[in-house]
Amino acid sequence: MFRVGERVLGSRAGGRASGAAAGTAAGAAALGGGFAATPAPGIAPAPVAQQPALATVRQDTKSWGPAEPLRPFLTFSHTLTASGIAADTLRILLCWSPYVVLLYPGIVAWDTGDQLGQYFGVPAFSMPAGQIWDHQPWFDTYLWGFFASAGHSLTGSYFLGLFVFCLIQLVLGAVGIAFALAYAARWSYDAVDAPRSRALHWATVFFAVFPLFPIGYMTILKDYTHMVFFLPWCVMFAELVRTRLAALRSPLFFTGFLALGVLMSLTKKTGMYVAVACLILLLFVRVGERVRERAGNAPSARGLCGRRLGAHASGGAEPIPVAATPARPIIAVISRTLVVAQIVLIWLLSSFLPAAVLFDPFHVVPSQSTFAMVVPMNQVARVAKDYPDDVSEQDKAAIESFIGYSWADLGKLYNANSSDSITVLAPRLDPQPSTSDFLKAWVHLGLKHPGTYVSSWLSQISGWGAFTANDFQTRDAGILPNTIIIRPYSELNGSTGGTLVTTEPHNTNASNGAVTFDNARNGLVFKVWSWLSGVPVMNALCYLATWTLIVPAFVLYAAWRRRREGDALVGEDDGGLGPQHPVRGLWYRLVLASPLVLSAASLFIYAVSGPYYPHYMFHTIVLGPIFLLLAFARR
Repeated sequence: MFRVGERVLGSRAGGRASGAAAGTAAGAAALGGGFAATPAPGIAPAPVAQQPALATVRQDTKSWGPAEPLRPFLTFSHTLTASGIAADTLRILLCWSPYVVLLYPGIVAWDTGDQLGQYFGVPAFSMPAGQIWDHQPWFDTYLWGFFASAGHSLTGSYFLGLFVFCLIQLVLGAVGIAFALAYAARWSYDAVDAPRSRALHWATVFFAVFPLFPIGYMTILKDYTHMVFFLPWCVMFAELVRTRLAALRSPLFFTGFLALGVLMSLTKKTGMYVAVACLILLLFVRVGERVRERAGNAPSARGLCGRRLGAHASGGAEPIPVAATPARPIIAVISRTLVVAQIVLIWLLSSFLPAAVLFDPFHVVPSQSTFAMVVPMNQVARVAKDYPDDVSEQDKAAIESFIGYSWADLGKLYNANSSDSITVLAPRLDPQPSTSDFLKAWVHLGLKHPGTYVSSWLSQISGWGAFTANDFQTRDAGILPNTIIIRPYSELNGSTGGTLVTTEPHNTNASNGAVTFDNARNGLVFKVWSWLSGVPVMNALCYLATWTLIVPAFVLYAAWRRRREGDALVGEDDGGLGPQHPVRGLWYRLVLASPLVLSAASLFIYAVSGPYYPHYMFHTIVLGPIFLLLAFARR
């Protein structure tokens, strides 16, 4: 399957021209612009081999018939300019607009309702009124609470304020996708590569018509808010890899990259760990200068580095290939120091300083260390179920103190698919149990029952890697397709967030006290998604494993297969800095793919998995097509 995908995405079409990158003369001219960093002072640009200019992007001459006047408005430009991104954003929003109407006034998830309840002083998570628990990010709680409060103050309805937030989130999500597609088009595909152009077109169609994108961005939940900042951060990260860290020496780039890194860390707990892990890998990328021959009189453009760069003199032609020269030692030290500064500042601004300065005045209660151990906790619970007598008193005491349940209760509460059943979702009398004692007990039991540990982990994360699943929520013994299940309506805990909005038209579920806000419009969205999930071949896009396992594996496969292909080689005259060096290799491509791969890998240490939790893996659906395009990039 990967070999077939490689032929589709990676084959070349000789001299066939296509309109992949742009459909207008302005779009073609924009292709000549660049956003590689200019050489550092004192480093002479290395000459690059003159290559024949590629043909200008041809315009599609096939008539659209009666819809011909709409061509300029409906054709995506994929140009890396403010006007091009804005125009493509409007086109994406046009495709998403029916879902805005059908999902009005937005979807408020169960956990979000608990957070809103805490913001407005309603007890939630078994905590007293007036306290906000950082188990769910405190930043999200205050962000959503602000919009809900503003809407209630102005109109008397919490939902109207939340609807405004949904619209902002939707627009920013579309901007991020248009930005990522323009970046992929600019550096991955050229005017004479028809199959690659087709891949770009199909990626654009996917983002425009796949229902999960508007449904996700119309939902108020930490994972969707996080994605607004994570996607542009990934694009800037790719630019850092491409420029061998040179882009980071631009103050504008450094500031924007840091701001996105902090916001993605504040909106989701795992965001900081993914960002830091990717930046650590970036430290081992060989630093170099990317230089370009001086342009002629063609229009100039600004790029990600915030510097004005000339387009190739031919106006709409493909620019001269870029060469990479080795950096002077001082440049390498500066570049890596800036990466370390990003790591430290992200940790300070998103974790340390908020806890030290903001938690007390904002009435925030820190989360516990136990929630980082959900996989080991479920593993010992599996041992408690299968081997209740095979544990020492010392290990039993350490486990009970850490988890908060007795050894006997752990065996009874064990759930093969989720550790939520044994996670105490509230601060306890012992807020800081001994992690070291628990880990010692975990190791002792693991040495006795390694197969049990493996079985427990595979069961817990099976929802991300299997194509069938048990419907454990309804306790149905039948096997179901492991496709994404959506809830296109708001459903709140009746004792927390539901108490705020009971004046709105709603239904009450007596079995769990939920306050549900559904209607015929929401039902139509559910029918559309259910139909899509049942169409053979097309429903492959709806399986969780497609995005959490297969696509990241395909990106890694592409990195390995193309490990000997590089951007360019340093010219013979490198300004006296040394012999020529190839800028190719498996490591370079692995680092480029790390935001997708590491964020997908983080799913396999979550407390739950499966079709009822599409928000956890939403980022893989957004990043998957973008990183596939970059994986088959020519440069």
